[in-house]
Amino acid sequence: MIFNEDTKEALNNKMAKHNGIKIDYYDGYIVMFDNVSVHAITPHRLVFSKNGYNLLVLHYDEYHEDNDLFFVDGEKYTLLTMKKYIRNYFKNKSNINV
Repeated sequence: MIFNEDTKEALNNKMAKHNGIKIDYYDGYIVMFDNVSVHAITPHRLVFSKNGYNLLVLHYDEYHEDNDLFFVDGEKYTLLTMKKYIRNYFKNKSNINV
């Protein structure tokens, strides 16, 4: 599984450049089991980092019925609402240190 380049570009342009958030991308993968019709999906992982804090976001891409959703702490987010959540997450973390 390769992470969608359009989504990656949108995150890099909006999140990383404007908010100083570092984003690491880890492609998901599919594990196939021999002689059975079962497989396991490991989602794409995005790690957002700023000021020593990290936030893990999961994204299944086209391998989930809600292929446009991102998962943070078990909650579902669209790309737009996830970006807002992440900005607020790091904003709140920086306010704690004040």
